Amino acid sequence: MSVERTILIVAWILTILALLLLVPREKFREVQLAFLIKQVITWSGAMFVVEKGWIQFPVRELSSYGSSFTYDFFVHPALCAIFIAHYPEKRSMLNKLGYYALFCSGMTLIEVMVEKNTNLIKYTGWTWYWTWIGLFITFVISRLYVRWYCK
Repeated sequence: MSVERTILIVAWILTILALLLLVPREKFREVQLAFLIKQVITWSGAMFVVEKGWIQFPVRELSSYGSSFTYDFFVHPALCAIFIAHYPEKRSMLNKLGYYALFCSGMTLIEVMVEKNTNLIKYTGWTWYWTWIGLFITFVISRLYVRWYCK
């Protein structure tokens, strides 16, 4: 088995464990909605970026899907769900911005390491800061949608 396939399997296992351990039962409805809305946003965005040729996914699960199924449909939505579950709603604006920065920076750092060391992602017209900005925007949209819907 290739290193890339192993990374994908480990990503699934760690994400499942994170969801089981980090999502409080009382937040299940919000988490489920955040997961689904992030899937829609991520899928649309990923297809656009792949079609433009800015990012390539040489090793992927589905040959007919140009992006990474694992990241677009499971890892990113799950991390967004965890983000929503623990969002510091009653904290200061500085704390909230720090929370966004922490999540976006951590996810971007991991993506950059994967891009540099594996064949899972290849930037062809993309840079790390576009990933960070994209994550920030999609997290804001997801959180606002969940907050609006669950009122």
